[in-house]
Amino acid sequence: MSSRAQVYFIALILIIAGLGLTFYKAHEMDFPLAKGESRQVWTVESVVKFKANKEASGDPVKVSLTLPSQQTGITLLDEQFTSNGYGLTTEVENNVRRVVWSTREAVGPQRLYYKLQLTHDGQQQAERLPEPIAEPESGLSKDETIAAQAILDMAYQQSSDTDRLVRRIIQIIETKDIPEVDFLLKQNLATKSKPKLVKSILALNGTDATMVRGIYLEDGHRRLPPTEILAVFIDNDWHLYNFGSERDTTLDNFLIWQIGGESLLDVEGGYDSDVRFSIISNLMSAQKVAIWNTLNADGSESDFTIFSLPIEQQSIFKLILLIPLGALVVVFLRVIIGVKTSGTFMPVLIALSFIETSLTTGLPVFLTIVIVGLLIRSYLSKINLLLVARVAAIVVIVVGLMGLISITSFKLGIEQGLMVTFFPMIILAWTIERMSIIWEEEGPKDVLVQGSGSLLVAIACYFVMTSEAVKYLAFNFPELHLATLGFIFILGQYNGYRLSELFRFAQVAKSEDSWNMPESKTPNATKSGDA
Repeated sequence: MSSRAQVYFIALILIIAGLGLTFYKAHEMDFPLAKGESRQVWTVESVVKFKANKEASGDPVKVSLTLPSQQTGITLLDEQFTSNGYGLTTEVENNVRRVVWSTREAVGPQRLYYKLQLTHDGQQQAERLPEPIAEPESGLSKDETIAAQAILDMAYQQSSDTDRLVRRIIQIIETKDIPEVDFLLKQNLATKSKPKLVKSILALNGTDATMVRGIYLEDGHRRLPPTEILAVFIDNDWHLYNFGSERDTTLDNFLIWQIGGESLLDVEGGYDSDVRFSIISNLMSAQKVAIWNTLNADGSESDFTIFSLPIEQQSIFKLILLIPLGALVVVFLRVIIGVKTSGTFMPVLIALSFIETSLTTGLPVFLTIVIVGLLIRSYLSKINLLLVARVAAIVVIVVGLMGLISITSFKLGIEQGLMVTFFPMIILAWTIERMSIIWEEEGPKDVLVQGSGSLLVAIACYFVMTSEAVKYLAFNFPELHLATLGFIFILGQYNGYRLSELFRFAQVAKSEDSWNMPESKTPNATKSGDA
């Protein structure tokens, strides 16, 4: 394979890799390709309230609350705990997350807060429940079992399959004039919940069922108790039954807080405990949502991302990641257009300075320093200073000029002049030195051509690098720089005419066409031939 073919092959691989990684990040990691997109974010706040056992002297208190876990269709973004005076730990047991607040002394009414932010991720929300969970068969006493069995027998005779059996049991439970139902609901706290009671009755029939506790995501709701849904495993699938207005339900727009288990909240050292939920919806930047999701994700990709760096380093990379795009602009303008510059990539550095100072301020300041520096450099050349000493002297002079411009601007009340410090001193010094050498060797015309070319390329780089769309893509999708490198490889193989050369040799081409015109088309030649 020739070297040219190798370059094109490598460039193609880089472009495909850059675009492919960008597509993956946009569709799988949900990073928006355009700035300004928003996502609906739900904020759920749970408030745990209880009273300490002793009103006067404090008593040890331990509070345990089940926390929601990641579930299909809903992405948990962030969570916050508020526990004034309490120690806080999170535990995971049997894949169930719980937060534990504890303190040595608690007096009077107590409040503990847990706040959660989440969003929909667009995935299907069906089949989010695990396989049947092994739980006690019924948890009923002997007398309760007799009453529950009577209800089960009644419903069994009036149903044709398991689904109809569950529906019929629910109808019977909601009938108030049946003695067995009243007896079961009055016995103890464990069976006052109707879904729990139906679950216990189904256990007598050997039907797997579990409790699903959670909340419906509806904007503006306050102080809601958790919603209990009965999940029954029928024909290798979960069937959900809600004791509200709709018996069967789905888990769409429903945040699962707990599956199975005996209690959502446990309080030791207190009484009259309760947990309530408040919900609010708002719009948030899709970029911020994606960053949260990336940083909270499990896996190595969350460790190798710019967003895992400290904020200070992220700010630096926002500027650094623009340099490859500036380099691509320089290569295009020099190789394809044929613009001459003083130095290869000096225009990119000048453009970075313009970004910090703004173009309207940076351009006149840059021209002022370079022109004054050239005048002083011409004098230094006459006194025959060595190159190293001459460049060092120019650096000192440039620093003095920058200080003079800053002080003068401050005295005149022109704040923009204070931004002169963003210019790289060494680059300015080498620019002055290089232009002086060109002046001596090739004349002022070439200095004007290369100087104006450098400014033209720097301004082009400035407009590309300050584009909001370009800045957004460069920082959020750094993988695109692989494609940038691929395009630079392709431009590096170009060896045809530059656009400026086509204009330059346009007159020569016209002259050759006039000399090569056939004689038969010349009127005078035709007449002489006839003669």
